[in-house]
Amino acid sequence: MTRREGELEDKPEHFTRMLQGFSPGNEKYDFRTVSDLGWQTIKARYYGMVSLIDHNIGRIVEKLKGKGLYENTAIVFTSDHGELLGDHGLLFKGPFNYDCLIRVPLILKWGSNICGGSRISEICQHVDLAPSLLNHAGISIPRGVQGRFLQTLIDGDHGTGYDFALTEHDNLAWGFNMKTIRSREWRMTYYAGRRFGELYDLSKDPHEFINLWDVEEYGEIKERLKTELLNRLISTEDCKQVREANY
Repeated sequence: MTRREGELEDKPEHFTRMLQGFSPGNEKYDFRTVSDLGWQTIKARYYGMVSLIDHNIGRIVEKLKGKGLYENTAIVFTSDHGELLGDHGLLFKGPFNYDCLIRVPLILKWGSNICGGSRISEICQHVDLAPSLLNHAGISIPRGVQGRFLQTLIDGDHGTGYDFALTEHDNLAWGFNMKTIRSREWRMTYYAGRRFGELYDLSKDPHEFINLWDVEEYGEIKERLKTELLNRLISTEDCKQVREANY
């Protein structure tokens, strides 16, 4: 588990409230009371569920092979979110955009263009899946569908072209509207209408222990990332209907 004593002290208040069992949702557990053996048991059961999923995906693959459909089938395995699983002393999920929650698996079996076991380190986003799958199937992409083609990444070209991934989280239970951008070097989370926020230098602090939001010497990079976030939000606004007349 990735955690450090006192690491939540420079985070927004809801981190500590979650730790102490004051979640507004169903997960009302005081995680400070979980023993090391308790965390090990939780992780073992989670890994058991992972093994169950892996086994049943194997059954699907074998069925496709048995019917002669495997070679002509694209398979995408991903998840809607990650799991804290004891990292930072927390469990489940919520308005905590740590890597363990926002970096999700993306495993592709995509024709013969990519060799088994290959790993690609380019930045991509869930929003890229819909246009990529439609394009791969030869289906026209409806107007307003966002995202970029993963095919260029798979073919070893110039990747997706993203410098940052955007994560959006409008959490009614906690009362937060959060926007996060993450590059290879930085992660910033902006809370709409709040004075607090999060900023991490991932090159020096890959486990996101130290929140630099209020550190004066990082003010310039924080403003630059705010501008980057604003540009992304403007560029991803929903498309309006096509104008069919002058007025």
